[in-house]
Amino acid sequence: MVADGWRTPNTYTNGEFGALPDAPGVYMFSYKEDLFDPKGTYRVVYVGKSNNLRKRHIRHPIRLTIEDQAGQPAHVMCWFKEMPADAITQAEIDLIQKYDPSLNIVHRVRKL
Repeated sequence: MVADGWRTPNTYTNGEFGALPDAPGVYMFSYKEDLFDPKGTYRVVYVGKSNNLRKRHIRHPIRLTIEDQAGQPAHVMCWFKEMPADAITQAEIDLIQKYDPSLNIVHRVRKL
């Protein structure tokens, strides 16, 4: 994800933590169910957009929702990508359709 321009405030990547900017962009919340499984994968459970990524991240209630649904302690990750304000809506739609996150309702592709 880092190669595609994604950053995270949760991990030390490329010599720094990804500082959340006062800029528009898209973000994703994911979690890893088994904290002790080194091969465990993160599952994207929510995708959003914001005109100010830092303010949105600080006030976001999704972490508690993820932990409640997991039913156990979960390692929640937030990834974000800055982009022009006029591109964030389409980027959010594309990410929701790609990952089909369980906590998003709008723009999800329902599998029958």
